[in-house]
Amino acid sequence: MSLSRTQTLREKRIAIEQFAMKTSFRAGLLVLAVVLIVLDVTQTSAVSTKGYEINQYQTEIRQLERENRKLEVEISKHRSVESIQERLQGLDLVVAEQPRYVSLVGPTVALR
Repeated sequence: MSLSRTQTLREKRIAIEQFAMKTSFRAGLLVLAVVLIVLDVTQTSAVSTKGYEINQYQTEIRQLERENRKLEVEISKHRSVESIQERLQGLDLVVAEQPRYVSLVGPTVALR
């Protein structure tokens, strides 16, 4: 009984070896290997391209943040009391000694 079982296993092994030696099997393995290599190269290329784009966007973000900080400093300078007073002196304005205020009674509208 064990002799017949060993024979069957040996026959299976021989059949597998014969199948592996066929040209169609080898060609199939070659095609599979080529497809896997092409997929790997494609994926690697896509990942490196995305990495480059991400790096460019990060550089642009840093540059815009620096520019934003500079603009915020400029805004702060122009909003300061000293800056406003300097700009007012250039307009040759005078201080009102006794301002007069107009009080309107009731609903008043302007006509053309």
